[in-house]
Amino acid sequence: MKTYTTKLLLLLLPATLLVAGCNRDESPFRGHDNYIAAFTLVQNGVTLKGAVSPGTIVITAPERLSLAGATATVTLSENAAITPDPSAITDWNTAQTFTVTACNGATRTYAYTLERHPVSRSGDVVLLTQADVNEFAAAVKDIDQINGSITIGAATGADTITSLAGLEHLKTVTGDILINPAFKGDLTAFESLEKTGDLQILAKNVKTVRFPKLTALRAGLTVLYAVYGQVARYETIDFPELASVDKGVRISGNIDSLTVINFPKLQQVIEDLIVQGSNASAAKLQAIDLPALQKLGKTLSVSYWQKLERITAPKLETAGGITMSGISVTAIDFSSLKTVKGACSPGFIALSEVSFPALETVTGTLSPPSSDALTALKFPKLEIAGSITIPNAANLTTLQFPALKTVRGELSIQLKSLASLEAFPALDSVGGRLYLYNLPNLTSIALPSLKSAGTISAYDLANVTEIDVRGIKVKHLALYGATQTGLTLTGDDEFPGLLYLGVPQPDATSFPITVQGFKTVGGLTVATSYVTAIDFPWLEHVTGLLYFYYSSLKQIRLPNLQSAGALQVSYCDALETLDLPKLETITGYTSGTLTVGFTCALYSSGITSIALPKLKSITGNLSLTGLTATRKLATISFPELQSLTGTLTITGTNNATFKDLTGFSKLTKAAGVTISNFTQLKNFEPLKGIIPLAAPATWKVSGCAYNPTYRDMLDGRYTN
Repeated sequence: MKTYTTKLLLLLLPATLLVAGCNRDESPFRGHDNYIAAFTLVQNGVTLKGAVSPGTIVITAPERLSLAGATATVTLSENAAITPDPSAITDWNTAQTFTVTACNGATRTYAYTLERHPVSRSGDVVLLTQADVNEFAAAVKDIDQINGSITIGAATGADTITSLAGLEHLKTVTGDILINPAFKGDLTAFESLEKTGDLQILAKNVKTVRFPKLTALRAGLTVLYAVYGQVARYETIDFPELASVDKGVRISGNIDSLTVINFPKLQQVIEDLIVQGSNASAAKLQAIDLPALQKLGKTLSVSYWQKLERITAPKLETAGGITMSGISVTAIDFSSLKTVKGACSPGFIALSEVSFPALETVTGTLSPPSSDALTALKFPKLEIAGSITIPNAANLTTLQFPALKTVRGELSIQLKSLASLEAFPALDSVGGRLYLYNLPNLTSIALPSLKSAGTISAYDLANVTEIDVRGIKVKHLALYGATQTGLTLTGDDEFPGLLYLGVPQPDATSFPITVQGFKTVGGLTVATSYVTAIDFPWLEHVTGLLYFYYSSLKQIRLPNLQSAGALQVSYCDALETLDLPKLETITGYTSGTLTVGFTCALYSSGITSIALPKLKSITGNLSLTGLTATRKLATISFPELQSLTGTLTITGTNNATFKDLTGFSKLTKAAGVTISNFTQLKNFEPLKGIIPLAAPATWKVSGCAYNPTYRDMLDGRYTN
């Protein structure tokens, strides 16, 4: 074996002599070995042993130990030679390549590389005073890594730390860094820091926050000052190399002096990215540029910067949400944004055109601002949205949603200037409510591609003359407000959804809507404060609840209604006529735990008779209430009614008008009877067909001229 030590003259035989020496017949040596057996470097008394493997030499040295001028000791195989001469190399900080030549001329190449390891200190560090900082810096001048957290400054009290000199060499803090309010200097001393956990800066008197080599945060970044009545001095927040944040970024509070936010290489934030001002007129920030940001796990939230003019994130493709408010931005760039997994509320109150040219999906609510500056909303590739609100912006004239197919929640349109819905040519389904509110210029609600909607609600459509929902699956169709006379509502003959007709028009006495189709509906509610007469010849079957309420109705006429799940009349104080000549069955409608059949709260003094001449059966209760002393209802006639699964209830208050039960003469089945407070009623023989009842307690008669007990009815004492 042969050993070379640099700093000495290496005696290398000429290659020709080496080869000649290898060929002597009397020598057993073959001369084919060409390897390095050992390699060490010595610098300032420190010996570094190299890791030698076929083709490589690796020296591992402390982070900041310079190897310039180090002495190398190399051990070679017997009679081998090495080039270049290790003694000629003065800088072992850089990579080298060596060739080892065997006695017979065979060669082997070795690549020398240097790897660094940090010099670390374990344990958390708390620096409350300048003396603490100075002492720590002196003690760790050779330390590159802190295996713990660092707290700088006290949480309360006067500023006591003005300089962090001596910490410039720190590269890694495995825990967190907390800069408390009692710190007065600038955060430029961490010029070598590359990685840390959570970085919190809560100081008031810091102007410059600069971490020039920080590439990754294993937790989050917080720059915050939120003490009421006090304003922080932040001017620059600069992270030129930061590429990823494993939690969120929050810059917020009373930081009106802030002028620069610099994250030129930030590509990913796992949680929120929040930049929030105090809404003070003194706030100076004018631009937020995130040129490399590609993915944001949660929300990008920017708010309360009165002078903010520009927000750009041209490479951002995915965000959990976009929320903007209280800003006067006139320029934006979200040109690559394809997916927003939460809400998208771009509150750009000074921007004339809100455009997201690549946006395809918004899982939450898309709600642009109701701003007088807004003239155009352009979403040319948006296909799916959770919900969308089109605001009533005074100068908004351009809507572009040409690719929108699905709104999973509500599509609310409140734009008074809107004349048509042509901006939504591809809209196929609205999972929640299609809400058209106060649109005086809208003449048509045609949506040619719409196939289904949870609810269609139209409110105050003064100039719409036709609403056609044929072929559209709608769970609930509701017309509210001042709908003009002449509107035609057209639907399929079988409409399984709920139909709500509410028309509070002061000048309408007859129902102002012409209905075509809708012979069978899942439910019908009619609510009108002014219409006095309803005549619905188109209605034949209601599978659910048929409900009339409000005080103006005098006449309810349903000449072709044959069946209903339930019939309820409430608050019709002016009612005079309830005409349902063909109604045969009430099949029952469950509300909570109660099965509703026929319920009529008769607070009207004008009605004298209720007659359902063909009604044969009711599933549920039959309830007629509100017959006070002034009510004139004398005749209640259900001449064909045979079966009632619930209770027959007729109640009044000192009523002397109603006194005849012959309208129930064919009734043979009921779950119970409650009749009370009819001072002239004394003949209960028409109810003998339902005796015996399931239980005596279900027979309740009181306050009448005769109050037979259940025993009386069993014994045939029907009258007094």
